[in-house]
Amino acid sequence: MRYCFFVLVLLQCSCVSSIHLSQTRDEPKPIPQLSAGAKHILLLNTFDTRKHKFRENKKELYDKFIDGVLSITDTYLKNRHGVSTTLLDSLNDVYSQDSALYHLMIKHNATHAIVLNSFNVDFQQTEVETTRSPSGGKSKEAFYDIVSDMEFSVYEKDSLIDKQSVLSRQNHSSRPVVSGLLAAGPNVVVQRKDAWMITERNLKNYLSYFSKMMRE
Repeated sequence: MRYCFFVLVLLQCSCVSSIHLSQTRDEPKPIPQLSAGAKHILLLNTFDTRKHKFRENKKELYDKFIDGVLSITDTYLKNRHGVSTTLLDSLNDVYSQDSALYHLMIKHNATHAIVLNSFNVDFQQTEVETTRSPSGGKSKEAFYDIVSDMEFSVYEKDSLIDKQSVLSRQNHSSRPVVSGLLAAGPNVVVQRKDAWMITERNLKNYLSYFSKMMRE
């Protein structure tokens, strides 16, 4: 199967508990409930990596990760909730418009839609630590977190019922700051294994949230 790799990663990572993640939301709010009859869910992405100034290898990595996010979501909905799905492989900018999305839901006989609106995984500098030597010299070390940030929307019939951002971060690494210049952070393409792990963990946060929206 085209996305077997991502499903296997999900199963393998589910046994790992050593990574501490945090999820940030603007404010606590009641979790909306899907109406009865969530039988067929449309899955698609409207985040177009071509519209951002990413290096080509980073764009390719993001596209691959987005495919993995949608594939895991597809498998999760089928196995966890027993619903049928339609997973759209290709991106079409017009579907970012609500009216076009509703038409697409009708076309695929979907009762609901989950849309990935935005996607990012990268490194953020958290602090710079200065150390002084006995001789009076000093050195600086910059510390970085790896961060996953995604936003999803859920549609029902002809209305948007939920828009949710999920953010997870993990302490990653540090490196020296040379000659007073800011240290360049780690390369997310080189660190793709860690980038996928934090992305997959963040997706699990969202899928857990979405499950609470389902009427069992």
